[in-house]
Amino acid sequence: MTLDLAAVAHKNPVSAYAGRRLAGVVRRTWLRGSLVAPDRPPHGRFLLRGQR
Repeated sequence: MTLDLAAVAHKNPVSAYAGRRLAGVVRRTWLRGSLVAPDRPPHGRFLLRGQR
């Protein structure tokens, strides 16, 4: 897969990986030092691009 920034859902509009071919899988996600587990409700808040 080639990274297309228009398809990325994160706040920062730039990436060092833009246009690069990537392979792999997400094994774990960490948020503020805590493991985000699929069986627990998410914490924090979703930010849209341009929001603070």
